[in-house]
Amino acid sequence: LGFPTAFSPNGDGKNDLFRPFIQDARQVTEYRLQIFHRWGQQVFNSTDPSAGWDGGINGDPASSGVYFWQCRFIDASGAEVIMTGDVTVVK
Repeated sequence: LGFPTAFSPNGDGKNDLFRPFIQDARQVTEYRLQIFHRWGQQVFNSTDPSAGWDGGINGDPASSGVYFWQCRFIDASGAEVIMTGDVTVVK
C-alpha cells in the first residue's frame, strides 16, 4: 500500500482523488481510511480501498493546504497495519 503526497481535485481527470496505490487488493482486508484537517476534524472516512477522497468537505471544496490521514487494515498475514501521513491539496 502506498499513498501520494499531493493531489489536485480540480475536475480535470488527472490526479483528482486521494487514494492508496494497492498492488493486490486481495491482500488488504478490514480497510479504513480517515482524513483530518489541521484542527483534527475528520473530513473523509471510507472502508472501500477503491474509493478516494475527492477533496470535498460537506459538499464544499477543501481549501488548499495539508491534510492528515490514517489508514488501518489487515494485511495478507493477518497483521493489523496502521499507516499515517499527510497529503497536500493543490488548487
